[in-house]
Amino acid sequence: MRNCTPLFLIIFVARTISAQGLSSPAGHSMKDGLQQYSGSISLAGSEPEPGISLASEIEIPYEPHEARKHFGLAVAEVAILEFIPWALAKWIRTWEDPADNWANVSPETWWNNLNKGWEYDGDNFLTNLYSHPYHGALFFNSARVNGYSYWESLPFSLGGSFIWEYFGETFRPSMNDWVATGVTGSFFGEGLYRLSVLMTDNTATGSERVWQEVGAALVNPVRGFTRLITGETARTFPNPPEYSPSIFRPLLSAGVRRLDADGDDLVKDAVTQAVVGLDMNYGSIFKGDYKTPFSAFHANITIAFPNREQDSTGLFNRASFEGVLYGWKLSKDAGATHILTIRGVYDYVANPAFEFGQTAVSPELNSLYQLSDSWQLQVGLGVRFILMGGTPSDYYVDVEGRNYDLGPGTGSRVALTFLSDGWDIISILYNGGWIWTQSEPSRSKHNFHLGLVGVKYPISTRLALGLDLGVYWRESLYKESYYDSIERAPNQPYQSYVSRRNPIARLHLSYVAW
Repeated sequence: MRNCTPLFLIIFVARTISAQGLSSPAGHSMKDGLQQYSGSISLAGSEPEPGISLASEIEIPYEPHEARKHFGLAVAEVAILEFIPWALAKWIRTWEDPADNWANVSPETWWNNLNKGWEYDGDNFLTNLYSHPYHGALFFNSARVNGYSYWESLPFSLGGSFIWEYFGETFRPSMNDWVATGVTGSFFGEGLYRLSVLMTDNTATGSERVWQEVGAALVNPVRGFTRLITGETARTFPNPPEYSPSIFRPLLSAGVRRLDADGDDLVKDAVTQAVVGLDMNYGSIFKGDYKTPFSAFHANITIAFPNREQDSTGLFNRASFEGVLYGWKLSKDAGATHILTIRGVYDYVANPAFEFGQTAVSPELNSLYQLSDSWQLQVGLGVRFILMGGTPSDYYVDVEGRNYDLGPGTGSRVALTFLSDGWDIISILYNGGWIWTQSEPSRSKHNFHLGLVGVKYPISTRLALGLDLGVYWRESLYKESYYDSIERAPNQPYQSYVSRRNPIARLHLSYVAW
């Protein structure tokens, strides 16, 4: 599978054309609560003929496409998503050596894949940790937009990836690809599904509706295609419940970031970049959104503009989706609420200082303390079971581009946030964990940590000045056999223990874009 990047930084535009806030021409507001997901078509008739008793208006119930399961169309869309990248590689791409064309599949390659089984592949960091999850999100939405729930759509991303790994390319099936496409794709895909629903007001008309449909299709191409072929891009009918989360707060930020790429001096030897980010909070477990997968989630997209040649990571620096899969309310009183949640976590980070990616399932205790009429403290304490994680190797470089290790692991998360008037005035975050390398060579393990402290000073109800300070540090252990098993530069020094620390500083303005 090769790289394809979604264009969804326009999320905050689609439904703000007509007014600030969450209103629509039909008077819809999140405060109105959830709407009945059904509608009707009114057919105004002419005057009835004498002697015939007919109503002058007939109400015909309209059932939205997503209100019923459409298995055939879901499977057809998975097939299209399998075919397009395969056909591009098979017939369109120019190969320097035709023998490298991984799309030249045959019964012989299928039998070889079935017999040899799983491995960890050698693709680069962007392909394995971002492109595969995005393709999985498209597989997932083939079912999600055709009437299936989150859990019912998960087999489509797992199955779509399984078919691709065994029959779509000549390479042996890749375990890391199956996890990234099948599981991570469901986290990514449910987030994209809900954002695209949020962007399309089914009661809107005219140019406003056109721009909403275009914007939502860029965020979720599968849903855009399905709405087009079913005629719902031009139909007016009530909105589904996902259109009305209890909270939706997109925060657009722009500023400057300084990273110590070499781990020795943040002031004198660092990379300075202009950074633009979009943070989105959708729903709130403290308002009851914890029983349905991703009824409450946080997403982040970050792009950075490189300023020197040694910064080779490109514009795209981060993508993350973290949402609740299920939760249980433990207690609630006037001063505090405690909820235990199971969360799905997807992280992709690639900047000049460090790279890290993970797919994890995380039990987390979430607490909200009412400190005063205007101040709250939100606390999260979680344990992470990393299904697949990736972090750089200090020695290994694969011929196909992989210069990092892959494997499962465990981790933890501690978050404290002081809130006032909707702003996270003070935030303290720690993320850490272990990854036990399973990709070849597998004789290493990595311990990683990220600590961040952030403060915001509200200038107005929509604008705030922020400062973030932190450090990422990694400790890697390599057995001597790891080093002996790889090709390396002459006289390259070997250390069994490698420790790297990368300070981070960011100054930014944040704007509530909705």
